[in-house]
Amino acid sequence: MTSGRAILDFGGEYPSLFDSQSNRNFIFSQSDYTFDRHLSGLFAFRYENESGFTRFAGTKTPTDRNNFSYTVQLQGNLWDRLYATAGVGIEDNAIFGVELTPRVSLAYYLARLQSSGFLNGTKLRFNFGRGIKEPAIFYESTSLFVLLSQLPNGPQLTSQFHVKPIGAERSRSFDFGIDEIAWNGRAKLGLTLFQNEFREQIEFVDASVLPQLGVPLTVAAATPFGASVNSGAFRAMGAEAQLEVNLGHSITARGSYTYLDAVVQRSFASSALSPAFNPNFPTIPVGTSTPLVGSRPFRRAPHSGDFLIGYIRPRFTLSVSGILVGRRDDSTHLTDAFFGNTLLLPNRNLDAAYHKIDLNGNLRVNSAVELYSSLENVLNQHYDAAFGFPSLPFMFRIGMRFTLGGESWKIH
Repeated sequence: MTSGRAILDFGGEYPSLFDSQSNRNFIFSQSDYTFDRHLSGLFAFRYENESGFTRFAGTKTPTDRNNFSYTVQLQGNLWDRLYATAGVGIEDNAIFGVELTPRVSLAYYLARLQSSGFLNGTKLRFNFGRGIKEPAIFYESTSLFVLLSQLPNGPQLTSQFHVKPIGAERSRSFDFGIDEIAWNGRAKLGLTLFQNEFREQIEFVDASVLPQLGVPLTVAAATPFGASVNSGAFRAMGAEAQLEVNLGHSITARGSYTYLDAVVQRSFASSALSPAFNPNFPTIPVGTSTPLVGSRPFRRAPHSGDFLIGYIRPRFTLSVSGILVGRRDDSTHLTDAFFGNTLLLPNRNLDAAYHKIDLNGNLRVNSAVELYSSLENVLNQHYDAAFGFPSLPFMFRIGMRFTLGGESWKIH
């Protein structure tokens, strides 16, 4: 056990302000075409304009992005048992250029759906996909390319050493599962195995570490503190189980459980390369601000679940729902009054397990007016979803919803 006073803000002017702003405007269109009863297609287009800035220590770094996205997808079936979907997304991004994101989904019914009997149908399913995530404005403004571009000799350095803008974060996902319909169609059980790879994750790397990533010494020396680069990687694999049941008398229930095995595979963040040690635990390395390589990513629970029980009638619904989250790795992120590590705790299972129960209900007065209420954390549990950030205690909301338009407004 450890205790003491921590330094939360020190050095320079207080308060130290960091301003950021992000605005997004987009246009989306989609067109569907049916070739025959076995094959259909989809084409979608999205244009997005994103603008914003970051401002720190009096330096404002603005950005303005125009991004274009195209989606082409085909869906088909054979013998009313095999269903397939194949598509590709084409991302034309203002920062990293053109990237493709293919995806494939397959479903096969081992047994045709039946309306009676205990077992009513078995379906196998498979999904594969690649994904990308564009850098946040903060990471773009602190990227190696942007930091060098702000220097008097920056354009020369970026041209000489072929420094490119920061890239997209990438992912690759597989999952395979089986669904079973049972109890005269009133129950559904699903089991899924998944494996996800996350590569080229963005992290802030100290200037002294940049050469380990192949950054020339001249370029690294031009960034006094460091830069945001695509250097991190982790994988996540596990299993999911889901059960949905229609209990009759307007009562439905569902629940799910997830087992997650996630591991940091690569990281060049300072705390990952040079772990800290608390003198009270001298043999246990600690990741101060980022997880260590080989350990779990912060705040990813190996065990988690949720449930919902609902009572649904034509005019009103009532439900009780809950989430259950196991222990997670994390960091205190604290420095003691003498700039030491005595307030750091081992990362393993630092965040305690917790559960949260909610109650919800709504009543439709007529086609235009609906009353609703939401009671969250009804057991008034005290927990930290992230270490040092207490979640809200019991709270409630009561309100009304009004609907304008609808079928009654149609011109006949």
